[in-house]
Amino acid sequence: HPVVTALVGVAVLAAVGVAALVVAVDEPGPASVDDAIERFEDDRAGGPAGPDGDRPAEGVYLYTGEGEERLSFPPLVQADSAEMPATVVHHGGDCWAFRIDFNANHWQEWTLCRDDGRVVETAGRTGQEWDLGAAQVGNVSSFVCDPPSVVLDPEAEPGDEIGQSCSGTNSAIDGTTTSAGTARVVGTETLLIGGTEVEVVHLRGTRTLTGAQEGDERTDAWFRADGPRLGAQRRPDRNPRAGARGHARGARQDPRGGRR
Repeated sequence: HPVVTALVGVAVLAAVGVAALVVAVDEPGPASVDDAIERFEDDRAGGPAGPDGDRPAEGVYLYTGEGEERLSFPPLVQADSAEMPATVVHHGGDCWAFRIDFNANHWQEWTLCRDDGRVVETAGRTGQEWDLGAAQVGNVSSFVCDPPSVVLDPEAEPGDEIGQSCSGTNSAIDGTTTSAGTARVVGTETLLIGGTEVEVVHLRGTRTLTGAQEGDERTDAWFRADGPRLGAQRRPDRNPRAGARGHARGARQDPRGGRR
């Protein structure tokens, strides 16, 4: 299966009000590409990818970039690694899971499907740990979008807004959180990816978290027509548990030889 290298810059700017307390944190280091390949081989459903353009190709992808994440309280900083392995695994029903590991302690996964020509999100998960030296603290959040939230709609025009809503739980918090809002179609743009011009759809999302967690998030994302996310900017404006503001940006994707 192909291993793909991509350039993604990730920068997170924290709004820290008081930094008098300093907590010693061991850096997590890069996520293991070998572990990503092993996980991919364990998780993949196998079989053909289906008609051309239905889903992105199964495989292990390697993103390179830089960035960091910060918590407002306690004041913690965690750097993203220079290499971020990602996987695409096909599921049944014309669906696939895309997971990216920002570093050894932080990953995020989306489950996407084809539905009458559209790309929809049915579920998502995020995991993160903070190594405090003497102890580790972490959590995993799991969300379900029911009904599925539309991510890409070929009939949408610039200026159209697409409603989105997902609800779920976090292992560190009691109760249910709902993330709801809209994604506005900015328009079709061209990105230079590995020296090749690629036509993409630019979406700008605004979501509000209510329930067990509260916050506001603005997101810009660029998708190829068959579903791969080629870039994103994320700015969590208010989250009492994360307390962070930031963005991520994707720029280049080059195929290279890989392991099968």
